[in-house]
Order: sequence, then C-alpha cells, then structure tokens
Amino acid sequence: MAFTPDHIRARFREAKAERDRRLADLQPTRDAYEALRAQQAALDAQIKPLRDTIQAANQAIGGLDCELALLAKAVGGQTGEA
Repeated sequence: MAFTPDHIRARFREAKAERDRRLADLQPTRDAYEALRAQQAALDAQIKPLRDTIQAANQAIGGLDCELALLAKAVGGQTGEA
C-alpha cells in the first residue's frame, strides 16, 4: 500500500471521524460526571459548617478530658463514680 497524499488524507478523515464518534459516545458520561460533581459541591458547602462545629466541640471536649484525667489522678482514681 502506497502512502500517497490522497491515502493520508483519507486516513486523516477516517481517524477524525472515529475521534468525533468516540467523543460523542463519551459525552453522556461526562455530563453525568459533571452533574454529580455539582451535587458534591453543594453537599460540601452544607458539610463544612457541620464539620467545623464538630471539630470545635471535639477540641472543647478534649480539654475537658485532660482536666478529668488530672482531677482523677489528683484523687488517686477515687472519683466517686462506679
């Protein structure tokens, strides 16, 4: 098979048509992906303040845990709890 300019141009057209077909076949998947990413962004916006509240509360609780440990140690573990 000779690679004449006409053959090369024909193959170019075939390859371009195949590429265009594959891109078109992929578009519904891309659209679904983008829709899910948009939903994820909306959920992330709702999750962030909740996560921040939980983290702040956990830090405060962690401080209380340290205080409880020091107090329990000060009374030799005899805290009066069962």
